[in-house]
Amino acid sequence: MKFRKRTLEMLGDLICGNLGASVPQGESEDWVAYAKSKGHTVKKQFTDPNSGYELGAEHLMATADGHLIITQPTNPGGDIAGWGGDWMTFYANWCNDEEKYASGKAYCDAKLAKPGVSSSFGFTDLIEDADGYLIARACAVGTPINQIVREYYSNGGGHLTRFTQYFNKRFSTAADCKDQAYNDLTVQHPKFDAARTALTIAAGAKTPIAVANEIGGFDKLQNFCQGFTDAIVARVGAES
Repeated sequence: MKFRKRTLEMLGDLICGNLGASVPQGESEDWVAYAKSKGHTVKKQFTDPNSGYELGAEHLMATADGHLIITQPTNPGGDIAGWGGDWMTFYANWCNDEEKYASGKAYCDAKLAKPGVSSSFGFTDLIEDADGYLIARACAVGTPINQIVREYYSNGGGHLTRFTQYFNKRFSTAADCKDQAYNDLTVQHPKFDAARTALTIAAGAKTPIAVANEIGGFDKLQNFCQGFTDAIVARVGAES
């Protein structure tokens, strides 16, 4: 929960705080006030009709918002609100558990998006990352959000192939997935730099860039990123 809170705070500071000309100043606040005046609230959790797990609506919609405001592939900054922020947090936890898991891939194999395993990047986190991304893509072409959500979670809806759709639309290939995981940890960009400061350094971990510059560090991070790729590909395979 502590790391999830940090991720959501980064969303607010790095993404929603940079709406600029795309959304007039105060419009989002006015919308929130209007929704509250009508008695609407954000449901904290709901049951996923596919997995049966409880999903967090706030993280899911924060992910969707990030991807909607900052679109991929022209700008990968929206990833910070979803898998990118979760991945940075997971990296920090690996660094702090390194005495038990010298291999980053072994750490991923044990803890990344594993059903029934408690982790800072758990199975439900990946579901929320995937669903948030796909919902944002649908919103971007003008489909009303209420229609998207109802259809997505309906019988026979998009939730049945969420990981396949997510992988194909966001990563395309296993090689690209691994590259994106590495770039998320090491790319030098103001948004990513700030996110890594909040999600890795603040957690007592060495920065991924510092690790990459050590002897053997590049291979070490590549091994870790292979674990991320394997986890995503495994979830896709389970839908086949």
